[in-house]
Amino acid sequence: MDFDQYSTTYEREVERAIGFAGREHGFFLDAKAEAISGLCRRRGLDTAAMDALDVGCGVGLMASRLAPGFRAYHGVDPSEESIPRARMSVPQARFDAYDGRRLPFGDDRFDLAMATLVFHHVPPAQWAELLTEMKRVVRPGGLVVLVEHNPWNPLTRLAVRQCEFDRDAVLMPLRRTRRLFLDTGLRGLERRFFLFLPWRLSDAGAVAWVLAGVPFGAQYLVAGSKVSGPAQ
Repeated sequence: MDFDQYSTTYEREVERAIGFAGREHGFFLDAKAEAISGLCRRRGLDTAAMDALDVGCGVGLMASRLAPGFRAYHGVDPSEESIPRARMSVPQARFDAYDGRRLPFGDDRFDLAMATLVFHHVPPAQWAELLTEMKRVVRPGGLVVLVEHNPWNPLTRLAVRQCEFDRDAVLMPLRRTRRLFLDTGLRGLERRFFLFLPWRLSDAGAVAWVLAGVPFGAQYLVAGSKVSGPAQ
């Protein structure tokens, strides 16, 4: 999918596709940001001392929520038209276009590399390659994080069907994502479902944490650590 053509209409198209949910797009963005921030808190990480990479940053919608909490925040995206909008929206972060294959950084550069709702737009034959790139640029002990749609949630599938720029989407079951992490050598895996409509995790307290293991949330998070030595 060429996202250049959606650089000025991205949010409008998402709002149209999810209108049936009765929630604005910002609600879902906040939930994803909360899931990533919560992961860092659970692992005892001080994001103010961390450098983060946002792979597939688009026009900076996640960056606007997450960048203020990190020491440094860098976003990359193949859409050259989206990058100027991201820079304007989140001036404290750095954004660059890249070729969509090799990340333009040296090894061991970041403490965390994340991709939120990106991999389902990547051809499945390239999933392992991109995840390996994300692992490469993370320091030993750092985190690689994916947030993806849950194909087992019928409302998620409806939203994807209704979204113009999701017509190329190949949804990733959590089991396949987990296997991809293990095959790439990432360890200490954590996975959580969230967005049990109409809740965010923080909305439902203890009930939400019980539900986090139930494979029915609209989206899920998988995280793994880069380790030193042979497993790397």
